[in-house]
Amino acid sequence: MRNIQYLVFLIVTFIFSTFNGVSQVKEFDKLEMLFDQGHYKVVYRKSNKLIDNPEFDYSKLPLFYKSISMLELSRNSRWLKRNKTSITQAIENLEALNLKGSLFDAHQDELVKVYRNLSKLQNSNLDIRNEELNHQYSFATNYLKKYLPENYENEISVKKNTNSATKKSNRDQLVEYAKTFIGVPYVYSGKTPKGFDCSGFTSYVLENSGLVIPRRAADQEKESNNLNVKSIQKGDLIFFDNGGDVSHVGIIVSTKNGKIEMIHASSSKGIIITNVSSSKYWSKRIHSYGTFFD
Repeated sequence: MRNIQYLVFLIVTFIFSTFNGVSQVKEFDKLEMLFDQGHYKVVYRKSNKLIDNPEFDYSKLPLFYKSISMLELSRNSRWLKRNKTSITQAIENLEALNLKGSLFDAHQDELVKVYRNLSKLQNSNLDIRNEELNHQYSFATNYLKKYLPENYENEISVKKNTNSATKKSNRDQLVEYAKTFIGVPYVYSGKTPKGFDCSGFTSYVLENSGLVIPRRAADQEKESNNLNVKSIQKGDLIFFDNGGDVSHVGIIVSTKNGKIEMIHASSSKGIIITNVSSSKYWSKRIHSYGTFFD
């Protein structure tokens, strides 16, 4: 009987600590890390999976991260076009959560980040052209402001100059990681360091940076945010075709002096770096460019 009582005590203690944000859950830590790095699409997808998993019914955090990732994604016009009610849905979710208590006190940095980005967008003449959309952003920022810490303005000024450096660092790290596989052989349908095909390599490398993308090259192209050649950066993807659908993909490692270099899985040489601009074969087969960075 005493053993049963002790077991019940442990279970209750665990649940209580989780509700108060004390216990460490690797799935929640992953959401926090990915959100901090700006991988909002990944956070959105992973949050939905956690919400659908009964194992995590005890926690409000998956819905919290889903909601704030929706607000961040609403800044992307392509995403907002496909998810027109995302702003109002996100605020409704946050209202249902009632952002109070130690659980959410521990996540005020995320609220500050969202508030800052939405406020910046709201004040931009370039991005806000629709009166109804402007009203939605105004409503969202006013709602979030109620839950910000008293010194949030100081936090905003401190973090203001770090975002671009963080994003650059993420891209640099992705490319450096990709280079560690130079020389790995090409293997049809390969998706591990023992051997890669082209899309197996890109999906493996990007996942290491928290960017979960489709397995097939054609699907990677469809799911990515399309870029023009003037907008591409290291860490973005370059797609090729042979007159039909996308048949090959590589990761851009340099655009110095307008010359594009990529790292990719060559069927004859394995993982190599290729100067696309100076290659007649590859330059004639460029299909498009895309990114999974927000």
